[in-house]
Amino acid sequence: MRTCKKMEGIVLRKNQIAIIVLFTILITCFGLYFQWAEFYDGYSYNSGNLAFSILFLSAWVLFSFYWGIIQEKKYQKFIIVYWGINIIASIAIWIFANNKFVQSVLFPFYIWCGGPLYGFRYMLFHLFLLDLNEQTIILITSPLGISFSFIGYWLGCRILKSKKPLYS
Repeated sequence: MRTCKKMEGIVLRKNQIAIIVLFTILITCFGLYFQWAEFYDGYSYNSGNLAFSILFLSAWVLFSFYWGIIQEKKYQKFIIVYWGINIIASIAIWIFANNKFVQSVLFPFYIWCGGPLYGFRYMLFHLFLLDLNEQTIILITSPLGISFSFIGYWLGCRILKSKKPLYS
């Protein structure tokens, strides 16, 4: 009987990991798909890109909100590792902007991390009239993913705590 409960916990964790990995891949691929033409061109951007970037971050907020409600601590670790790799890669891309070899090694990170948030280039260039290179934009936008993920998780935890009865 005890081993059955233990096996259920392992299966549930594997299912949770599969859900998290699947969501991460799908939402990033959708973010890239809807912004690829402009991202690939480099300096082409529009308000639609900004809308897709906001949708991308909103999806992370909602997904993290769910994990906050069920209080899954391993999801917090995932957020830190996943978005931490994004931030470290963004810093490396910015530092080694003039090194062609390092840039070629970091290019997959550049696409994966920079593509879905490419719409913020519209906001920085068009709305704020800033003239920044792509490496600087990736560096500026890289903390958005971890920030919005933790905001969603925190809100989920807050909702759960507000539903607890006052009397026990």
